[in-house]
Amino acid sequence: MAPNTTPPAGELRPGDRVTFDVDAVGAGGVGVGRVDGLTVLVPRALPGERVEVAIVRRRRAYAQGRVLTVVRSVPLRGVPPCPHFDLCNGCDWQHADAAAQLTFKRQVAEDQLRRIGRLTPPPEWRIAPAAQTLHYRDRVEFSFLATGAGTRPAFHAFAAEGAKDDDDESVEVPSPASLTPITDCKLVPPGHMRAALALAGWLDRALPRRGRGAKPPVYRLTVQGDAPQPAPGVPSEGGGGISLLLHAADADVARQLQRLGEALAAHLRGAAPAVRHVAVEFRQQRGRRRARSVILLGEATIGKQVGGRHWRVPPGAFFQVHASMAGQLLEAVLAEARGDTPRPDGDAGDAPDSSHAPRAPQALDLFCGVGFITLPLAQAGYDVLGVDVAEEAVLAAGDNARRWGLPQARFAAAHLGRPGALRRLLRDEPPPALIVVDPPRQGLPRELTTQLLSLDAPRLLYVSCDGGTFARDAARLAPRYRLTALRGFDMFPQTHHLELLGRFTRLPG
Repeated sequence: MAPNTTPPAGELRPGDRVTFDVDAVGAGGVGVGRVDGLTVLVPRALPGERVEVAIVRRRRAYAQGRVLTVVRSVPLRGVPPCPHFDLCNGCDWQHADAAAQLTFKRQVAEDQLRRIGRLTPPPEWRIAPAAQTLHYRDRVEFSFLATGAGTRPAFHAFAAEGAKDDDDESVEVPSPASLTPITDCKLVPPGHMRAALALAGWLDRALPRRGRGAKPPVYRLTVQGDAPQPAPGVPSEGGGGISLLLHAADADVARQLQRLGEALAAHLRGAAPAVRHVAVEFRQQRGRRRARSVILLGEATIGKQVGGRHWRVPPGAFFQVHASMAGQLLEAVLAEARGDTPRPDGDAGDAPDSSHAPRAPQALDLFCGVGFITLPLAQAGYDVLGVDVAEEAVLAAGDNARRWGLPQARFAAAHLGRPGALRRLLRDEPPPALIVVDPPRQGLPRELTTQLLSLDAPRLLYVSCDGGTFARDAARLAPRYRLTALRGFDMFPQTHHLELLGRFTRLPG
């Protein structure tokens, strides 16, 4: 290995330049190298490469850098298909081939299990590859940015010192300096991009900005698919139209959009005819967490289709963004769950003829959303209680259960991180045979983990979109559960994100 350049690590400051070899890939998709023992994290650098780097941030234990020159590249480096890759924070690895991306994701997940969870990864676990690695994302959120050419859809700009993820809403309206305009996102279907551009152009004419530095009238846009309800007996997968959810600055803007609803619909019929649903979301009072929504075009809910199953979903509710990979994940959850159910598929909706018939096993589906996992579990023979903090999603889940004809799927709204919340819900429930958790990226609240340990269910299935919090929670579950199986699903190609499914089995005694 060639020697690293000066200055020495102890003297590194922002603006300094160093040249070193990239040894590994780390969390967040960064390349990892060392200068005189100091760890340097470099986005877009690949293992095996030698890079010249500008230091952009220095911490006591590590530094962050930006690639200036790839001195020696590796064969897996290619040309990213997206023209915005160098400026946009949406993707990490468009410049690396698909097989290498899976290798990186596996290495990072195993490192997190060992380093954060103090656990040995299950042997020979695999990541299911995605058949579609571009134009796969059914849902995307754009910000809006004023440019010299007018309002444009935008994503968070690439920043070597750690840019925030595009779907991180901790800052409601990002600063214009943190955004980059987008005309062609390679992760979403082309129709989604056309719809976003068409809306941006209309907003320029219909709702001019209210002054320099003012909050944009519509500051964010969610674009997603709207799948039609299939006809009875006719299988269907995907397809359908497009839904737009406009996030308005305030109630006044929402009222303006309502008055202009027909004009907007007429514009979209010509510029983006696939749009079949438009809603506007706003907060009636500044600082209020809960938002109201008004439908401008279409029905109150939109359709989602995975594996021949159909859900109705409020436009602002969470649903998996990659339909084919979500189908694989769901089938894997059901395969795990079927080991505990006494009834075959298809019999779940039949009422028992005898009072002596065995009671269906109880299952809990925590962070259930609109019932993505809950309803198929009920079909598989479980009596399922789904719980989520979002009341709108819980109501939609109940509606879906009625559409599916599954009275054994029940739902409740509760803040699962609050002390005793789960125990109160389960006061009159039989002990669960199976627990499924599918938390947001922050993972399980510590208080909830304590309550789960006290339930002592035989098995717990953990669906995770963040390997770091999954490893942390696996360690917290370790006093009562052992991680006995692990699977990965490449739900988000071109990015560092990986969907995990872990099976935790209760320890004896």
